[in-house]
Amino acid sequence: METLLELASVVTRNKVKEIRTLKRCSCSPKEKVHEFYELLTEGAFTTDEEAAKVLGYPDKKDPAYRKLKNQLEERLLNSVPFIDVRQPDFSDAQKAFYTCQRYVALCKILLGREAKKPAVKLLKKILNYSERLELSESAHYAAKNLCSHYAFRTGEIQKFEKYLNLTKKYSRICRAEEIALHCWQQYSVISVRSVQGENQDLFEKMMQHLLPYLSSVNSYQFRFCYYSLITKHLALSVDHTKMIDTCTEALVYFKSKPMAPILLYAIFYIRQLEAYVNLDDSDSAQEIFQKCDRDLESGSVNWYNAYELYIIMLFRRRKYETIKPSLQKVLQHPTYRHQRSKRHETCRIILALLHYLSLLGKVKTEANKKFRFRKFLNEIPIYSQDKRGHNITVLIIQILILIQTKKYDQLTDRIEAIEKYTSRYLRNDENFRSNCFIKMLLQVPKRNFHKVAVLRHAKPYIEKLATVPLLESKGSYEIEIIPYEHLWEYVLESLG
Repeated sequence: METLLELASVVTRNKVKEIRTLKRCSCSPKEKVHEFYELLTEGAFTTDEEAAKVLGYPDKKDPAYRKLKNQLEERLLNSVPFIDVRQPDFSDAQKAFYTCQRYVALCKILLGREAKKPAVKLLKKILNYSERLELSESAHYAAKNLCSHYAFRTGEIQKFEKYLNLTKKYSRICRAEEIALHCWQQYSVISVRSVQGENQDLFEKMMQHLLPYLSSVNSYQFRFCYYSLITKHLALSVDHTKMIDTCTEALVYFKSKPMAPILLYAIFYIRQLEAYVNLDDSDSAQEIFQKCDRDLESGSVNWYNAYELYIIMLFRRRKYETIKPSLQKVLQHPTYRHQRSKRHETCRIILALLHYLSLLGKVKTEANKKFRFRKFLNEIPIYSQDKRGHNITVLIIQILILIQTKKYDQLTDRIEAIEKYTSRYLRNDENFRSNCFIKMLLQVPKRNFHKVAVLRHAKPYIEKLATVPLLESKGSYEIEIIPYEHLWEYVLESLG
């Protein structure tokens, strides 16, 4: 009863403002903010310009539209604490995690308002949840505050010593987790601009920082950063075999930790799948993909990543006719429209490649009858900011389709622009293979589409391409979806 009285006192003193969420408010469902919310969730618009037009405002800068948008944002934020985690979509570990985080937020407010009894009760619950879920930061917060409570308010020595020891324990674990996170972050940000030798030195330096904690700290958050650092280094080193071994070790570890969120070890599933695809081990890749499709939440980021890698594997194995079912599963998923623009770019590129293959007769025409080439060329540059990313693939597809459709005049007109692009953006780096292949393709219009002359002048670039096989390339798998060797075969077929 003392706890209830103290809680009632806090609520009475501070008043309870009307809880203005999307459902729990006195406003009418027909209110404009509800209309905005319903249209947003139905996918009626994806930009401010579209939303303002649909809702009847002159433009996105209109003060009334901006006010409405702020109201919706506030109500959505107010609604977050009331999400029902008891639904079947949440695992037991997720339910416990969100409950614990809600208790932490409530406890901070209660301690700030001097409501000690209900705060202590919550702190013990937080500690119980945190120890069970290995939430070191929450456990440290709870133990530290309980330690202060028994030191300054009750003077109970045994309880004070109990929570003091827990505070020290979780302080060390939190410190180890923080160091592991900083090492992973530092390596990731510096290694982007470093050469291989420098990366190796930096990696070894980061591992030395973690070495003192490896035998004494066993929290899954520490191990996640540790394994993420290693796999990041292996990805940059293009060591696919070691990547598979490291991911296998990580997955064994995380499966021994039922409290670890699936999101953590899903990342190692994807890394492993990527390694098998790059090694051209289709049987192992198929096995990992099936695990991803079964274990990962449908519509999650890593679920999409798994399907993307699987489709790329099918392209590389020339199993073109089997791509459509997997691609349709992605495109028709309810969450697809909410994916980032890069995901949409990749899917458009896949559709463009299928269109090219249909022109060659490699896949049935009806499999891709809705593709619009001009629309594809207009859409991708809107999203692509990285001139060394998807734009390379778009450029290659454009050349391939113009060759196949025998639009020689259009291709000849583009030679100067394409050469300028390659000299400006493509270097002897991770895009070396793309550089070589575009130089090969440029021989087609330069040699007046004469097959023998094209082969003769493309020979130096063909030989250079062979010096860096696809399996050893540092380029992104998203750029070279179909191996350039396969595409060159198709170009020669087009030339008759």
